[in-house]
Amino acid sequence: MFKTHDVRGLLNTQINQGTFYTLGRATARVFRYEATTGRDYRTGHRVLESAFLAGFESEGGQVSTILGNVPTSVISEENDGLGLCFTASHNPAGYCGVKFFIKNRYCTQNDIIRLKEEYDKLGGQETIRVPAYRLIEPSMNSKETIWDYCEKLPPFQNAIYDLAGGAACALEFLFNKKIFYSPDPDFKHHSPEPMDSTLTDLKKKTINSKSLGFAFDGDADRVIAVDNGKTIEGHILLIELAKQNLSPNDKVVLSIDCPTEAFEKLEDEGFKPSWAPVGDINVIQKALECGAKIAGERSGHYSFLPDYPYSDGLRAASIASNSMKVGQLTKLSEEFKNICLIESVFVRADFNKIQNYLNEQKNIQEIITIDGIKATFDNFSILIRQSNTEPKIRINAESTSLNDSQYAINLAKTAIEVSKIN
Repeated sequence: MFKTHDVRGLLNTQINQGTFYTLGRATARVFRYEATTGRDYRTGHRVLESAFLAGFESEGGQVSTILGNVPTSVISEENDGLGLCFTASHNPAGYCGVKFFIKNRYCTQNDIIRLKEEYDKLGGQETIRVPAYRLIEPSMNSKETIWDYCEKLPPFQNAIYDLAGGAACALEFLFNKKIFYSPDPDFKHHSPEPMDSTLTDLKKKTINSKSLGFAFDGDADRVIAVDNGKTIEGHILLIELAKQNLSPNDKVVLSIDCPTEAFEKLEDEGFKPSWAPVGDINVIQKALECGAKIAGERSGHYSFLPDYPYSDGLRAASIASNSMKVGQLTKLSEEFKNICLIESVFVRADFNKIQNYLNEQKNIQEIITIDGIKATFDNFSILIRQSNTEPKIRINAESTSLNDSQYAINLAKTAIEVSKIN
């Protein structure tokens, strides 16, 4: 259940009250801060949060504020020490989890390693007995804290907002035009993952009403834009956010899985872009290191530095709705000429051997290894990287021609095959 930067798993299979009681104990031992907590609407999270806090308080942990149902970004912004958001983000129904924040920033991988070590010392779920505890209720100051976050957001302008039945529903009063705004704990009516195939209703409504659309994931730390019925990729919205809100020579960070064409477009617009490994935590860390003002991922994570060093789909949507018009994002996306192909291979491979194989190919121009291998050739580029969330290798290829893009995919597959670990 321990992932790179959070805890997540299937309810009653990988996660239960016992594991979260022990996790709460371990958290109190590792992080000596008062906690602010909140949760999404998923089935199981209220019970899991209560069990976690029972364990947390049994080890002397102090809880300053219990917010109840809120998006993750409220926890990110409003905690003064330890932030705990009980959410499984975009994962399918049946998953539960918790994200950890230390004073507005995600916990690091080393923090999670320390937490797992302490959890294992306590015996995990095998030896724990869950004591009697009551289901927790929001604190007296919860409404004031939530409103403080809302007041820091620009007003949401004329667009259609798809709340997906997720955590954004806790703030549905902020949106004039909205769909799927009733909490849907088991996501029976809408997937918590916003992608082209799950946004049929939003796409139709943007066409009929000639409006922009914004769709949030399960905990609203990500957002996907829709313009004239077309789902807009994350790097397109990132570039437009930079164009509308930054000045020439400002720095922008984008994840390495964004097309090379997006990097070049940012340079053409007068910005100073930098690559970062995939993962919102990695992108934010790079942005803090280089002094970037906006950072984003292809998947729809956006951060606005230095004041808001966390991923916030709500803030991205509110800013975009104030600075963009219908057709603007579609027009920008049409300027991109490269054909991008994405495939996956379910094998293990030696990435040093993959790099050596690619270096031996003709017309190689550059190889970047900050996250997997991004290789640029005369007519195409390839990204080969290990998935952060699944046991597979992802391949991204782009070129101005379909034939070259397919050739790049085949080259990557050959490189992986000759470097396969049996």
